[in-house]
Amino acid sequence: MKKLLLASVVLFAVIAALSSCGEPKEESKLIVSPLTVGVNSSVATVMREITVSATSAWEVTASPDWIEINNITEAGFTIAVEPYVGGEEESRQGVIMVETGYRKQEVTVTQLVSSSLTATPYEIQIGSSTEVISREIAVTAAEAWEVTSKPEWISTSNITDTGFSIAVEPYIDGEEPSRMGVITIEAGEEECEISVTQLVYMIPVVLTVTPEQLPSALKDVEYEISVTASHAYEADTESEWITVSKKTDTGFVIMVAPYGELQDESRTGTVEVTMKNLKREITVTQLKPLPDATPITAYLGEYTVTGDSKSIGYGGGGTVAPYATTAEMVRRPDIGDNVISMKILGDDENPICFIYDPVTGVIKSYNYEVNPTLHRGCTFAFFTEAKINWTWTTTHIPVPDGEFTFTLSEDNEIVFPAEHEMAPFPTWEVEGGIKPVWIVDFYYASGITLSNIAITNVKIVKN
Repeated sequence: MKKLLLASVVLFAVIAALSSCGEPKEESKLIVSPLTVGVNSSVATVMREITVSATSAWEVTASPDWIEINNITEAGFTIAVEPYVGGEEESRQGVIMVETGYRKQEVTVTQLVSSSLTATPYEIQIGSSTEVISREIAVTAAEAWEVTSKPEWISTSNITDTGFSIAVEPYIDGEEPSRMGVITIEAGEEECEISVTQLVYMIPVVLTVTPEQLPSALKDVEYEISVTASHAYEADTESEWITVSKKTDTGFVIMVAPYGELQDESRTGTVEVTMKNLKREITVTQLKPLPDATPITAYLGEYTVTGDSKSIGYGGGGTVAPYATTAEMVRRPDIGDNVISMKILGDDENPICFIYDPVTGVIKSYNYEVNPTLHRGCTFAFFTEAKINWTWTTTHIPVPDGEFTFTLSEDNEIVFPAEHEMAPFPTWEVEGGIKPVWIVDFYYASGITLSNIAITNVKIVKN
């Protein structure tokens, strides 16, 4: 019985010993940051912080005597590095050792040799901008110093014993993404350099051209082309009959030459506007004129307009009075291609408009509504008896665009058509003969045309 008990005790001890051997011991942890420290040249003591994370007690030692260890806590310590002035080498290195009972880590400290001439900051980067950018530079020197060299794109100012200012103009769309320059400062036999990097400011590329089409360009007429460009642009054409001239930052002029001998077909050319990687094309079409077509220039100029004016309201009526004025026929590219107009009726805001046909050389009726809100403008109309809302009244019906054709006679008079066949409006019952064409200043209200002033027996003669 005693032997059995002894064997059990021994077995338990062995098992306990084996269990004890299998339990892992807690390893010591040591983390030091940073492991390398760089100290630039300086005339003052430089401080650096070192952090330590460890699971057991640690201690720190420094091998070089030029490194001083201070402010030791559980979380780390600080080092102080005295100035390194002169010396045969350009830099020196030392090692700080941090260790526990199980671990050790080295912190390498590198210090550059100090100089009696320093500039701060010694590296400057300027971001892209459209504004002038300034920076302040501090200089420490044992004797008189000066800026001996710098790039042309950097200007200096506010120079004192302790520093100066630099100003950098915008660097816009350069060929390279950035540019670099060096400012050199000298004091006696010493010198130091400041590196300046400037990033380029990229302007968004924009190119718009209006109009993009000239569907019926006329010979000897200048067409204004508007250009919005963020950079320098070029405008050119390979068509010999198209001329590009009067180029400015905001546009240019296109002119087309006469046909010379009449061709069988109309002709089309292009004007190409290019800027950087963008391209816009203007399509220019010149229509073939008839052999005896009157050029548009023949219509332009000063005219005398005479007739009888009459105020007309709903239901007719009004007083007739003599009417006479002078007006100038001009091109109106702001209204439409080949539109010409005369400002009559005593109101510059209500021109009477024609549209020129470059093939036949005639001008046609064109109803221009100067004020869409009030439906106010000048138009051509014929008068007749119409039943509106079951009531017969004298009213006028505007003539659709291009419905009337006007010609310039040998006496320089614009000849009006004597009559016109018009189908009744869908909701109006029309009867009676066609009246002479009147020029009418009108507006619409409640679906009924109410006239303000009408001119009858109109004569338009070029002076």
